[in-house]
Amino acid sequence: MMKNVFILLLILLSHTAAAADTPQQSVPSRLKKVTVYQQGAQITRSATIDLSTGMQEFVIGGLPAEIMEGSLQVKGRGAFTILGTHFQKNYLQPGSEKRTIRLLRDSLNMLEEEQQEIRGLLGVYQHEKEILLANKQVGSDQGGVGIAALEEAMEYFRSKLRRISKEETELKSRLTKLEEQIQRIKKQLASLNSQDKEATGEVSVQVTSKKPGEGTLEFTYVTLNAGWEPAYILRASGMGEPLELTYQARVYQGTGEDWDQVPLIVSTGEANRSNQQPELTPRYVGFIAERPRPAQRSNLEKQAMPLATESKNLRREDRSAERATSQKRTRQIRTEYRPAFSRRIPGDGKKHTLELSRRSLEADYTYYAAPALREEAFLLARINQWDQSRLLPAPVSLFFENTYVGESFLDPTRTEDTTELSLGRDPAILISRGERRRFETDQLIGKHQSVTWEWTIECRNTKDQPVDMVINDQLPVSTNEDIEVEPLELSGALYDKEKGYLEWKTRLAPGERITKKVRFSIKYPKEKKINY
Repeated sequence: MMKNVFILLLILLSHTAAAADTPQQSVPSRLKKVTVYQQGAQITRSATIDLSTGMQEFVIGGLPAEIMEGSLQVKGRGAFTILGTHFQKNYLQPGSEKRTIRLLRDSLNMLEEEQQEIRGLLGVYQHEKEILLANKQVGSDQGGVGIAALEEAMEYFRSKLRRISKEETELKSRLTKLEEQIQRIKKQLASLNSQDKEATGEVSVQVTSKKPGEGTLEFTYVTLNAGWEPAYILRASGMGEPLELTYQARVYQGTGEDWDQVPLIVSTGEANRSNQQPELTPRYVGFIAERPRPAQRSNLEKQAMPLATESKNLRREDRSAERATSQKRTRQIRTEYRPAFSRRIPGDGKKHTLELSRRSLEADYTYYAAPALREEAFLLARINQWDQSRLLPAPVSLFFENTYVGESFLDPTRTEDTTELSLGRDPAILISRGERRRFETDQLIGKHQSVTWEWTIECRNTKDQPVDMVINDQLPVSTNEDIEVEPLELSGALYDKEKGYLEWKTRLAPGERITKKVRFSIKYPKEKKINY
């Protein structure tokens, strides 16, 4: 038994010694590709290694301190074998600051040193002034002093105090400007999120080789400190013209390094989303007193569990880089966009806009008005069926005739065949709703009384082209069988009795004016009152 223990200890010691003797070498790496998801980014880096015979360990540092567990993948190219990999945080080597931040910090230090120097000079002048004032007595207690000596002494004190006062004024003015500069630099540093990082990440890769040579390590990992948000720009050059829809990505990343001229892929996928399909669990019903239902974790809670147990789902087979000619790539469950030109995405956490795609859409233009709410006409662009299955819901900035008219929201996931967007108010379409008039009729016979309301709606087209117009209004809807709403005159409006909505569809020629009249009555019991 003791012999077996002794042999086991020898084996452990030999392995420990071998690990301790394994040469360790730090090697730099460079960015090769970045795939940014709606939340998170997959980063691909490569490092060149110098191989020697036997086992070696290479350490690649300067990585983000936080990466998604289970997302690290390492592969190599060359005559060597990868034995194992390990990711860890390095608290002894904090993240390096960007050049802009270093310059700002250096400037701040210089200004603060000058600030201290000026405060020191002000203290010297104050002390000098106190000495002069403490020794302002001329002559002695036994005798006076001559006029000439007195004038000379007064001139001396006056000259000295004037010089000190002038120097103090100039120094205080310089100090005020310095403090303003210092505050501006501090605010700029704060906006750049320039706090020093507590740690960086590093990957250790153990390899073995039968002969010296050169090799390449390529590794990928996912960090959640990045992402993108969709946005749209919709431009209409004029009535009857197609719409131009620009699909944009507002990319942000705070990984601590700039993505400078790196091939970038924008993916509609989500790096941190659970890929486990939901599963139903039995739900029981019974008497509470006899058989309480056991507490069970819901499917939503299961999907919200930490991703450490689902890291296998994040691993993907290595694939070749996308071809430069491929601007858009549609996969089974996501779409990937490659911007036409590589650009710099600073690691400052701010949003930087990239254009993903641009398309032309046919649209029908219609004016809409609801004068009961606003006596204004709104121009609507109605987009009929179009390929929107791969787009994401996002805000849209609207431009009409090269003028910004406001923002709306485009939701391509809606199932309606037509997407409707408001391009803003048009003062060339005049619309008004007349005062509501009330006529009350008290019936002498019977238990009911009737009240009649009426008003007019006027609409005028002052444009030099015809326009299609939709006008909406409404009648009250009865909530009681004893209250009866009866339309008397609707000027040809479509009437939805269930909701009380009125709708007129018309085409207005240039300069044409139309008038619509609404007249209806409400009949209800005499002893009751209504709230209309």
